[in-house]
Amino acid sequence: MTPSKRAKQLGCLSLRQVNRTAEVAESTLHDWFKNKPKLFDLVCVGVSCKNIDDDIEELACWTGKTTNT
Repeated sequence: MTPSKRAKQLGCLSLRQVNRTAEVAESTLHDWFKNKPKLFDLVCVGVSCKNIDDDIEELACWTGKTTNT
């Protein structure tokens, strides 16, 4: 498995998205995937959760409802 495939498996759109959202160099992400897989997974899950939160906020704006975040 590649870092990109694992990131997608964890709910991210791409490794580039993880790179940009978490502000971590892609080379560092590759290193974490190989040497610190739990850290890699944690960062990817965090990015995925942020995406979900952003989607909820956007949906709330469209419907005129507010969220508690």
